[in-house]
Amino acid sequence: LVLGAPNVCNVRGLLESSRHTGQGGSDDDPSYSVDEGDRDIHEQATADMLPWRQTSMRRLRSSITKSSAAALNVIRSPSFRLYAWFITSRLLITPAVVCALLVGLDCGGFLADINPLSKLVLLLNAALPGALIVVVVTKTRELKETASVLAKVYLPTYMLSILTISFWASVGLFISIPGSDGS
Repeated sequence: LVLGAPNVCNVRGLLESSRHTGQGGSDDDPSYSVDEGDRDIHEQATADMLPWRQTSMRRLRSSITKSSAAALNVIRSPSFRLYAWFITSRLLITPAVVCALLVGLDCGGFLADINPLSKLVLLLNAALPGALIVVVVTKTRELKETASVLAKVYLPTYMLSILTISFWASVGLFISIPGSDGS
């Protein structure tokens, strides 16, 4: 049962009791038909449920609106833009530039003598998030507020790096594994 909803079980109970008391026929009687009283009870139960459904839909709509407004406020905040820029530049743009350079130099023949594993390591090193040593150094230099901001930026970067490192490792394997002809 849902709190605040009309109790449909009670309506069924009323219908059952009216049948057994002789009001409206019995279950064994083939000529049994629903009388007007049973219809009224059923219509009343249905009418009682409509406001409850409308109220729950209003609550749901209100909840979605509030959540959307809160999400938009977060996205529009300067701190979110800082996080997004830092994460995008460190985990996506930098490795993409390194990958493009590796492919371009390899196709140009400049990296022909370099081991393919070294190319993969170079790409993966570019895809790693920044080192936390920056946070430690700023904290030891009595810049605790700066260290706090950096730590807040590094945490989501490390969380998302799980996905981006896997992606860039796949790309690196694709471009660094020699073909069947050795090229």
